[in-house]
Amino acid sequence: MFSFEALKAKHGDSLLVHYGPENNPRMIIIDGGPSGVWESALEPRLNQISHFRDLRPVPARLTMVSHIDNDHITGVKKMVEHIRDSQDPVVDVQSIWHNSFDNQIGNSELAMLQALGNTSPSVAASMGLGHFVKSIAAGLSAGKKLRQLVSQLGLVVNSGGQQAGFISEGDSFNVGHGTKLTVLNPDRGQLTGLQLKWDKVANKLGGLSDAQKKIVLARVAEDSLANISSIVVHVKKAGKTMLLTGDARGDHVISGLKGANLLQGGKAHVNILKIPHHGSDRNVDTDFFKTVTADHYIFSGDRDPQFGTNPDRATFQMVAEVRGSQKYTMHFTHSDSTIRRWIREDRQQHPSRKYEAEFPRSQDFGIWIDLDNDALWF
Repeated sequence: MFSFEALKAKHGDSLLVHYGPENNPRMIIIDGGPSGVWESALEPRLNQISHFRDLRPVPARLTMVSHIDNDHITGVKKMVEHIRDSQDPVVDVQSIWHNSFDNQIGNSELAMLQALGNTSPSVAASMGLGHFVKSIAAGLSAGKKLRQLVSQLGLVVNSGGQQAGFISEGDSFNVGHGTKLTVLNPDRGQLTGLQLKWDKVANKLGGLSDAQKKIVLARVAEDSLANISSIVVHVKKAGKTMLLTGDARGDHVISGLKGANLLQGGKAHVNILKIPHHGSDRNVDTDFFKTVTADHYIFSGDRDPQFGTNPDRATFQMVAEVRGSQKYTMHFTHSDSTIRRWIREDRQQHPSRKYEAEFPRSQDFGIWIDLDNDALWF
């Protein structure tokens, strides 16, 4: 089997990849969404899989945190807490990827990062903090706690990465049953530069007031978001492919594809493309969608105005315009009336377009795409 799920993760990501034989499938968990998603989607979906397989705990061959934003990392932290605290955990995490840049940040700074993440919109505005800075600050706090939890469970983080302590471009992993993960991003130079920056900041924080520390930490969080791309993986099994991009910039993804020799004639086609950053038009442009085409495009986001109203209409239109009258499917993790209106209007204006649009049912935990055409799990 070779299948993909994008759960209803609110404004974040929570993805599952299933592969291997039907009688002994493997699973990869990528991100866990923001607060509440572990309880509403990820845990109940894992319970559903456990019941179907009559197996508890369900083994997760790999759990990956694509990056430090809290709408990706919070659910993973909740999952690891569940494993630590439950007498009957639903999942067994066998390995974990999580690039972290805050090893020298102390407990007081950790509390400040958490406070920045919890800042009210009005106070955040007075400090010059946008949503993404707040989210990264909260994610950094959650990330440090996650590393502590993982250490308690005796798990080694980022095992096998060529750059010490990190998963980065050029890393390649055979995870069994003919399935290969090729890491396209982040760039190793960027990782090294960011780690040095965090270390330098940590060494200087001691002489600052609490108010000054908060400003410095917020600026570093913002700079981190701007200067490092997510862990981006290309997953391949028996000629079928997935490109899972986290919140990476489109040009970084293309650079990673080029570096991994996955462009042919300057183009790449995959069966499944998880569109970067929940369909935000800040991360992609038309050239990205001309370079990378797919049979299935995944838009993960609920358009909550508090968190950037992703996916953006401009991103939807880029895909539709680039693909023209070709056949493909766009999948949305949340059934949204605004997105349905975009589709109606686009089809009225361009009757030659042949794409399909899929939304999860109310009783589903997310969307499911099966590349091997078997019905396992449902």
